[in-house]
Amino acid sequence: DVSGSGDPVADEAELRELSRLLNVFISRLTKENRVIFLRRYWFMDAYRDIAESVGLSEKTVSVRLVRIRKQMRDFLTKEGMLL
Repeated sequence: DVSGSGDPVADEAELRELSRLLNVFISRLTKENRVIFLRRYWFMDAYRDIAESVGLSEKTVSVRLVRIRKQMRDFLTKEGMLL
């Protein structure tokens, strides 16, 4: 659980592990889902812009992001990062 223990060394180690796990998760996404996820949450692109770039409707992009977030939650829970 990434909650901040107050111990800077432990917090740093936990953040490094979370970063590693997020990289693993992202690498396992399909190319299209990886583009959708990164454009939304790394580049903060609008749904409309993402939809246009990948040739999908805004609704489809929205549904994909909901599913990807659930997969990520499940993955991080399985890995012990979320309770």
